Amino acid sequence: MRSFSLNETDLENPDYQTEKRQMIAFKEENEEVEFAYIYTFKEGVCYFMVDSELPDSINYSPPGQKYDEASEQDSIPFETREAAIFEPITDRWGTWVSAVAPIIDHETGEVFAVFRIDYPAAYWNAQITRHMMQDVAILGFIFLILLGLYLLQLKNRRLKSISEKLEKSEALFRTVFEQAPVGIALVDDFHFHSDVNTKLLNILGRTKTELATLNWTEITHPDDLQKDLDQFARFTAGEIPGYSMEKRFRRPDGTYIWTNMVVAEMQIKEELKGKRHLAIISDINNRKLAEEALSESERSKSLLLSNLPGMAYRCLYDTDWTMEFLSDGCYDLTGYQPESLLYNKEIAFNDLIVPEVRDIIRDEWARVLKLRMPFHYEYEIVTRDKEHKWVLESGQGIFSPDGTVLALEGLIIDITDARKRMDEIRYMDAHDFMTGVYNRKYYAQEKQRLDNEEPLPVSILLADINGLRMINDAFGHAEGDRMIIETARIIQTCCRKKDILARTGGDEFSILLPGTTLDEVAEVAAKIEEACEKYNELIPNSI
Repeated sequence: MRSFSLNETDLENPDYQTEKRQMIAFKEENEEVEFAYIYTFKEGVCYFMVDSELPDSINYSPPGQKYDEASEQDSIPFETREAAIFEPITDRWGTWVSAVAPIIDHETGEVFAVFRIDYPAAYWNAQITRHMMQDVAILGFIFLILLGLYLLQLKNRRLKSISEKLEKSEALFRTVFEQAPVGIALVDDFHFHSDVNTKLLNILGRTKTELATLNWTEITHPDDLQKDLDQFARFTAGEIPGYSMEKRFRRPDGTYIWTNMVVAEMQIKEELKGKRHLAIISDINNRKLAEEALSESERSKSLLLSNLPGMAYRCLYDTDWTMEFLSDGCYDLTGYQPESLLYNKEIAFNDLIVPEVRDIIRDEWARVLKLRMPFHYEYEIVTRDKEHKWVLESGQGIFSPDGTVLALEGLIIDITDARKRMDEIRYMDAHDFMTGVYNRKYYAQEKQRLDNEEPLPVSILLADINGLRMINDAFGHAEGDRMIIETARIIQTCCRKKDILARTGGDEFSILLPGTTLDEVAEVAAKIEEACEKYNELIPNSI
């Protein structure tokens, strides 16, 4: 195996072919084995050298394939140079108990590879139970044989041989019992027996002496106790051969630890059945805490999304902005239920955007994605009821490691009312509240702008209302205001679209006429004068 190249050329290597046949035969002869393989580390990366899977198997690993799910413990045999049994590990194939053995170069003494066997955790636990029961029975049987041999005074050599076998059996039992990656205990009815392994003591955080004085109901979480008692009652009544459940045990410091407990019947004397049994306990605290944290996170996210003042989304970066996720705010914003827009089932989100800004929005997204910047843009959409709404979209791109845009995520909120208020404020800021024409401030800004842009020629007309003070004194300010309004209306009808009419004083009006010659401005002035004379002719003589 030292000659393996860790690539496809190994397939033609006779040594590889021999190892491959042996690995396949090993698995076929040991049906309880799920996987068997040899792996090595090269520059900190774990690689498969040879495995027990046929080439057409979905789990087949060719020589040199990276073992991406390798953990820190997989490198331990290279350092300890000793065989070991790993604690249960859960991956995408299931939950396993693994046995590993280092492969040592006898010339250099170097560990260059590790042989590993993966057993299903359920099988491993079952084997522990079966071997424990068998060993207890074997021990009793051997004791009977020894007693018989003693009474029959058999030869010392035969007695010594049996004693050695007994020691080996006890050693095997104790090794499995103590090295098991799960907690194991013999339980008498409601009390722990003195036979408990170190792993169980570590899980429960207690000593053997302390545990022997406790009733297991005393250290079971109150919320789990009744379910455990119900199952235990059926077990002791002989209705079920055993049971398993997830439950919490209280540790000495008052904290609780989540475990998976399997209760199994011991093959012992009839009068002790239902009282003495085997408990196998696994530590699942980290997994349960992670599940609870995930559940709380999902609950918080759902609550947040359902109360957002708008529509949260995740969509593809395509021509339709194909939605993959939409919050409940979709209906209030668009008039469509989320499922109508998801994957363009009824309508694509792009179809809701007013046509004249679709390309502008797409160009802006392309710009910010290239710079890895957030997206912020205001635009109009048309709802299911044909209502036009102004929205503000804030989002960002989700990228793969190679820089490909995987999706877009963000929030779209309704700013129609704010937009209307802003338009009103802008209108009021630029217009005279009485006449509706532009005010002095806007006039000054436009004059400055025209000065800078030089749209020559530029002409200016100035006008005021004769006798406005006399009108105010004779008929009141209301009549004077009406006269101002009518004058503004008359002048406005005489102006062109490009002209800018503003009320720049109490009875004064100013007109900016860009691109207008002297002759043209004279025509506009004459038109205004004529319109005013016609209006004056219509005024009753009494006024």
